[in-house]
Amino acid sequence: MLRAMIVDDEILVRATLEKMVDWAAEGFQLAGCYANGQAALEAMERCPADLVFTDIKMPVCSGLEFIDGVHALGLAPHIVVLSAFDEFPLVKQAFKKGAADYVLKQEIVPARMLELVREARAALCAGGDAPAPAPGAAPLRDTNAILQDVIFHNALPGELPGLEQGYVVACFFLDEIYREMARLGTDVNATLTQPLTKLVMQMPQFRSTDGFYSFDMSRHFLFYSLAQPGRTVEKARTFLAQVQRAWKNYMNISCTVGMAAPHAEPETSFYTVLEQAETNTTLRYVLGPGRIYDESYYPQFDPVTALRQAKSCMPFIRAVMEADFAQVEQYKNELVGYMQDLPLEQGQSLALLYLYNLYYEMGFYDMQVAYKLGLDHRLYQRLRAIETQRDLVIYFTSVLRRIM
Repeated sequence: MLRAMIVDDEILVRATLEKMVDWAAEGFQLAGCYANGQAALEAMERCPADLVFTDIKMPVCSGLEFIDGVHALGLAPHIVVLSAFDEFPLVKQAFKKGAADYVLKQEIVPARMLELVREARAALCAGGDAPAPAPGAAPLRDTNAILQDVIFHNALPGELPGLEQGYVVACFFLDEIYREMARLGTDVNATLTQPLTKLVMQMPQFRSTDGFYSFDMSRHFLFYSLAQPGRTVEKARTFLAQVQRAWKNYMNISCTVGMAAPHAEPETSFYTVLEQAETNTTLRYVLGPGRIYDESYYPQFDPVTALRQAKSCMPFIRAVMEADFAQVEQYKNELVGYMQDLPLEQGQSLALLYLYNLYYEMGFYDMQVAYKLGLDHRLYQRLRAIETQRDLVIYFTSVLRRIM
C-alpha cells in the first residue's frame, strides 16, 4: 500500500484533510500529519511517503524548503502544494522544484481532494502494478487525456464522458503572449502551460467530466460537459469568464476565448464545433481581443463565412506572404480601384474581408510575426468609422504598407 503524508501548520487544515478522504479505500496508508516541513523531513528520512500534501508557508521549514530537503534525501514523492490566493508566485517556484499539483485552501472540497489523490495514485503506479483499491472505489477517468486523443484523432469523440447530453468547446487564445516571453523564461511548460492548466482544474466548477488540453503555447482547449446537473451554455460562459479573470489575476496573462456548442448530433459534429471555437477566437482581429466570442457576434462579422470566401483573397495574400512587392502593388492597385467604385459600405466590407483573411494567414503561419507587426485588432470599428472612399483607400494602403 502507498503511503501519504499531510504537512501544514494549521491543525484545522490537517484534521480536515485527514478526514476528507477514505485513504485505505484509495490504496493509501496515511503515515502522519506534521506541523512544519522540518518534522515532516525527519519522518520522511525514517519512512518515506509516496504522496505529500504540503502547505507552502509554514514556520521552521517552509514548503519550498521541504521540497528541497526531500530531494536532498534522494526522494521523489508526488507533492501537492496547499496555497492561498496570493501565493501563486511561490506555487510557480514549487512547480520548478518538482511539485506535481496544487490546491487552493479556500476551495478544498471532498470531490477535489479525491481527484487529487486518485491522480497521484495513477501517476505513482504508472509503469508498475497498482495496488488494488477497496471494492466500490470508482475508477479514475482522465478526461484531459481523452480530449487530447480526440483532438489528434487517436480516440473517438464518443469516448468523452456525457457527450450525448451536450457540451461546450472553448478555445483560449493567449493575447500578446510573445511580449511576455522575457519574464516566462525558456521552460514555458513549467512557467506558463502547467500553471494555467492547474488554475483551470483547481476551480470548483471544473469537474471530472470536463477536459482541458494545451495544444501549443497560444491555444488551449476546454471541453465543458453539460451532462452535469444544472449546467447550461450560459453557465459555461460564466466559467470561461472566471478562467479569464484567474489567468489575468494570478499570471498576468490575457486571452480571447472562442466558444461553440453543437446544434444537433453532438458526437458527429464534434470536430466542426472544435474548429468553430478556434475560428471564433479570430474575431479578436475584427472586434478586439479579450472577449468571449460565439455566434451571437456573427451579425457584426461572420468569420466562418469570411474564411469560406478566402479563396478570392489568396493570390493577394500569397504575394504578401512571399514578400513579392511587385505583385502586392499590382493587387493593391486593383483592390483600391474596386473600393473607390463601390458604395462606401461595400468597400468597407471588401477591405475587411481581405484584411481579416490576411491577418488570419499571418497568424497561422507565424504568430510572432503577427505580434511584432503590432496589427490593428479592431478592424470593424476602424473601417466603419471611415466616412469617404478616399479615406478608406488611405487606411487600407497604410495597413498594407506597414505589413510589407
